Amino acid sequence: MSSADGHRSGSFYVFKYPPPRDRASFYFDQAFPRGGFRDRVVRASRQWNKLDGRFSFRAHRSSIDDGRKNVPRECTRERINENFDSVIYWRVMDGRSRLGPDGKERGETLARGGACTEVGGQAQWFYMAFDRQERWYAGRGDPPDEAVDAQSVATHEFGHATGWVGHYDDDDPDASTPVCPKPSNNRQHTMCGAHRSGSAWWRGLEPHDRHTFEGAY
Repeated sequence: MSSADGHRSGSFYVFKYPPPRDRASFYFDQAFPRGGFRDRVVRASRQWNKLDGRFSFRAHRSSIDDGRKNVPRECTRERINENFDSVIYWRVMDGRSRLGPDGKERGETLARGGACTEVGGQAQWFYMAFDRQERWYAGRGDPPDEAVDAQSVATHEFGHATGWVGHYDDDDPDASTPVCPKPSNNRQHTMCGAHRSGSAWWRGLEPHDRHTFEGAY
């Protein structure tokens, strides 16, 4: 893969889902908002399903309560069933994103996610959680300036759920052109590290996002 096509997949995929596990199924936690929000999350998962890789996500229609009230920051050895199904949670994290009186950002965590490994260091399932205290926008139009676009953030987190570790950085020599331009009001690739409120840019995938994933799978 040339630098014009995208980053080297090995830079971001330390581990992957092994064959024949070419699909990761997931439930929504019972507390997760129904309706538009779930629809936007499922639509986000399909952005990755549309690529040429041999990996996809599948949403269960029913909800589940796995009994855990607190979601760990990272994966644990626990799993909800023998099928390695995943759960997407609706939890309090670090509060709504805002600028503090000292000029520093507060509540920077919108959501978090990643692939989970078991024996052999290969991905088997994933974790994902959204901060319920954020001002989420789950519509199809343009989000208000202070709102966080649900589908955009979900598309990013599903990238991590495929096994993607870390984020793009414009200091990376693999990028022939900036993929995370500063300031952030310029268009960014989905796997950049900072999402801008009021933006729907991350709903789909950009060339570097696609090529890095396809290089791994």
